[in-house]
Amino acid sequence: MKRAALLVGSLLVILGVTLAVLGLPVFESMKLLFTGAFGSSRGLDSTLTKMTPLLLVGLGVVVAWRAGVYNVGGEGQFVIGGLAAATVAALLGKNPSGVMQVVVLAGGMLGGAAWGWIAGWLSHRRRVDVVISTILLNFIAIFLLQGLIAGALRDPEVNLPQSARLEDSLRLMRFTRQGDLHLGFIVALFGAAALWFLLNRTTLGFKLKLVGANPLLVRAQRLNADRLRTFAISLSGALCGLAGAVEFAGVNHRLGQSFNQNWGFLAIPVAVLGGLNPIGTAFAALYFAAVLAGARNLGGFSQNGAAIVAIVQAIAVLGFMAVNQWLSRRREAVREVAE
Repeated sequence: MKRAALLVGSLLVILGVTLAVLGLPVFESMKLLFTGAFGSSRGLDSTLTKMTPLLLVGLGVVVAWRAGVYNVGGEGQFVIGGLAAATVAALLGKNPSGVMQVVVLAGGMLGGAAWGWIAGWLSHRRRVDVVISTILLNFIAIFLLQGLIAGALRDPEVNLPQSARLEDSLRLMRFTRQGDLHLGFIVALFGAAALWFLLNRTTLGFKLKLVGANPLLVRAQRLNADRLRTFAISLSGALCGLAGAVEFAGVNHRLGQSFNQNWGFLAIPVAVLGGLNPIGTAFAALYFAAVLAGARNLGGFSQNGAAIVAIVQAIAVLGFMAVNQWLSRRREAVREVAE
């Protein structure tokens, strides 16, 4: 509780200093930030909508990194998940049953899992570093997106590189008519609970954590470390792909050149700040989403509104990381003195 209070207090101070340096009225700006994130039904809707892909991709980072597989390809797996979901939706044709929503989401998961598996296979069979392969696969996924929405998936009714609109029956239910918050938010929360259970209450979860923490012990136990790592990055890809499918079916309803919103890259600090814990990642995703939603209100203070929003978001992220690291080192120092 004390740690959380120190963290929140330090972040408020850092945020206040940042706003002052930018020449913005500190208290009014903070009020706008809070209002934009939580102070209205529209703000809360925006925050939770942005939290959904951050949480799902963050969970993908958690499961891979806990197994010692540093997957930085969440962005590519997110894009492939959206592409796979759009392809499945196109194959289902006109007026499909609403039950097929599950098939669309499953298609996204399988697409993301396959993209993650490629990196796992390259590491296992060809000893290609996972960080390098996942970075390169990110670019390939984005190029595939651009190529397919201008080709095979292009909507013939519009003269733009974008896919056809998703059928109404395949769209995820929204909780309000005016907002964007959809059923995918519940899916993300369920995913966090399920991953926590997997990592902390199952033998498989123990093996995944063991291969990341102590590879030598894994060999002594005669466990197949390569298979465990490949499974971990495949599961990671499935969660990232699910995020892409959920964003496609719940928010965008079509694929365009701006479909990849850097959720895959933003989710890495989300997972790290969450302590690579599914529950902690959920709270970190909420924090990041609140910053993204609330910072938009600051755009009216200056002609360089977009730049101000980007700076505030970046400082909030860096401040969170710095303060969290400082508190961790402080706790370790106190523990060493006590011993």
